[in-house]
Parts: sequence; structure tokens; C-alpha cells
Amino acid sequence: MSNANKATEAAQHAGEVACSGNTAPKSIIELLSDPRVKRQIALALPQHMTADRLARIAATQLRVNPALGACSSASLLGALFTAAQLGLEPGPLGECWFIPRRNSKLDCQECTFQTGYQGLAKLAHNSGQIKSLYAYAVYDGDEFDYGLGDNPYVHHKPDPDRASEADSAIRFFYAVENLTNGGREIEVWSKAHMDDHRDQYVQKDRNGKLPDSWVKSYAAMGRKTLVAVVARRGPKSVELAAALSADGNVRTSLTRDMVFVPEDTGGAFEAQTAEVIDSVTGEVLEDAAEQESTHMKLLRQRLAIALKSTDEATWREHLRTTYEVESRKDLSHEQAEHFLAWAKCQEPAE
Repeated sequence: MSNANKATEAAQHAGEVACSGNTAPKSIIELLSDPRVKRQIALALPQHMTADRLARIAATQLRVNPALGACSSASLLGALFTAAQLGLEPGPLGECWFIPRRNSKLDCQECTFQTGYQGLAKLAHNSGQIKSLYAYAVYDGDEFDYGLGDNPYVHHKPDPDRASEADSAIRFFYAVENLTNGGREIEVWSKAHMDDHRDQYVQKDRNGKLPDSWVKSYAAMGRKTLVAVVARRGPKSVELAAALSADGNVRTSLTRDMVFVPEDTGGAFEAQTAEVIDSVTGEVLEDAAEQESTHMKLLRQRLAIALKSTDEATWREHLRTTYEVESRKDLSHEQAEHFLAWAKCQEPAE
């Protein structure tokens, strides 16, 4: 195991006990301020980010959104690392967001990493082949026209006397990507199309409620969706591809290259099929079966190691009552991820 992996596992373990119902040994701020942990975490951070800077970002996010304080430290660390490795920063620029959500299976609050459309646009430019990438909503009263074919175009003149920017006044969404070689990608959806897409692909909670991001920031999420659609069709930087994959997921395994390795799917796919579906665009991801097979093998190895420190009768009873299976080999990918997190929560604090 690399020094970075050992270091981040030590920091990660301090947070994972929060999911077991016990009090975490340290708060996330105390954890990131510990000189020993800071030295360890620095091994897994990209060069542009320091442990001190990571701690300041965490403190700012907790002050802006106190609900993040109830999230497991492991998941909050995961969101911080994801943002840092992608070169994005949560906050008013809208590059990314940390969203607290309830994990009913683990009975704890987790921090979900979510990219913003500004963040996707920023990463798209890193390919060096994109001149501009933007998206807007079209409201009642706006002058709007578009065309496809050999010379795609969008003409949008907002109404200077626009009476309302309420979600109900939106008529269309569109995104335009201009390439340095003169090429252009555009995507235009009606509001009805966006609503159908949201209802089909956006994961809801147990009560059928949409995430707050779609309820409170509908226009921004619509713009982000179309940015993701056109970005997938155009040239992509490694960071953009990783951001599209990490969007809406919870990360708890902290390594230097964690955003470039598939981990938690956030429920965006059916484990019994050979297809992995992107939760934003609905696109079938290439080589999904091969990636899932490789990751599942690694996941089972991690699970076997974690269960060595857990009483066998206890974990077998949890397996039967929670997932209704007799063997861990019968778990789906998502179930195995949840079972691994549960097993780590059972480890005694050192």
C-alpha cells in the first residue's frame, strides 16, 4: 500500500465511525488541523492544493451550509478531495457544490459532490480545443430561434422588459460549444423535454422527492444538463471526463487519483445490466461492463479485508436482514458498496 493510501486511510477511519451511530473521534476541522493528519493528507493532494487550503475550504462550506456538519467526515473529505483534484472550488462561482443527503441504508448523512455548469465549462476549456461553452434558459417574451444542419446557430435576444424569471416562465434551454477549429455543437431542449429527462434520470429520495438542487435551482440545473450533453460530444480533457463521472456521487476512498477511478455510482445504474447510465445525460457509457467488472473485483477484495475485523455472526446477520442474501457474492455493486461502508463502521476506533 502506498504512503498516500496509508495516510488517507488513517484520516478516513476517523470519519467513518460517524456512520455507526458513535461520535466521531474528531470533527472534520479538528481532523484537518491535526499536524500529523495534515502531513498525511498532503501526500494525496494535487500540487496546487495544500492541506491548510483544504481546511479553509471545509470551514467556509460548514459556515455557509451548517447541515454539512451532520455528514460523515469520510464523505465530506471525499467531496473536498474530489473538488481539489479536479481543480474546482465550491462557492459563489458555481463550479461545484457539496450537498448533504441521507443514506437510509447506512442510517447516516453523507456529503455528495455535485459539479456546477460553470465548473464543467471551466474543465472543458482545459482540452485546448474549445473556444467557448455556455448555456442559458429562454423565458416568456424572449426572442428566440435556432437551426441545425451544416450551419447550426442560436439566436436569443432576452426581453428587456421581462416580467418574470420564475421557473414556470422558462420555454427552452440551450447550450452552445464553439471549437477552436471553427466547429460548433448546439443542443436545444424545450422545458417539457427537460422535465421528462429530469423525472426519468434524476435520483429521488424514498418519498419520491427530487433533490433540492432541482427544486431550488431548476434553471441552473437545466443549464448544467445541456452543458454536460454538448461537452460529452466534443473534445474532453481528462478532468472533464472525471468530473462527469464523479457528479452526484459519494466518495470515501481517498487516493491521489481517486477521481479518475470509478467508485460509487450514486445509484445511477442497474447492477444487473451491462450498461452504466449517466445520471445527467442518460447516455450509456462506453466500456461500462469492463470497468464495472474490474471495480467489482477490487470492491470484493476490500470487503473481504474489512470483514476480518468484524464478528462473522454479526455481519452475516446484517447481510441476511438488510440485503436478503446468504452470501456476499450475491450482492449487487451498489449493495456491496453499502456493505463495505457498514463493515468499516464496525471497526473499533484505535
